[in-house]
Amino acid sequence: MRHLLGHLDEVRRWDKELAIDEQQSLAFARLLLRRPKWVVMDDPLNALEEARRVDLCGIFDRELAGTAVLAIGRSRAAAPIGSRVMLMMDAPAGGETP
Repeated sequence: MRHLLGHLDEVRRWDKELAIDEQQSLAFARLLLRRPKWVVMDDPLNALEEARRVDLCGIFDRELAGTAVLAIGRSRAAAPIGSRVMLMMDAPAGGETP
């Protein structure tokens, strides 16, 4: 994303100009700057390649260890984010849990 360095002070419709993977990478950078107590994400890694996904997940263990993360995803490929994981699944037919 070095091609954006000269445009950091510009106000533009970045949601229209940046690819989804670039937008997701910037969202993670924003998390590092703000260090919130809670993060809620919807399919946060769905557009990223596997290597990039592993790198970004490591951020939560190293840099944002005190941040609580609720990541909602529709595929198992996106999980886990960090080492603190709670997996929620639909109950099988009949309502009993395994």
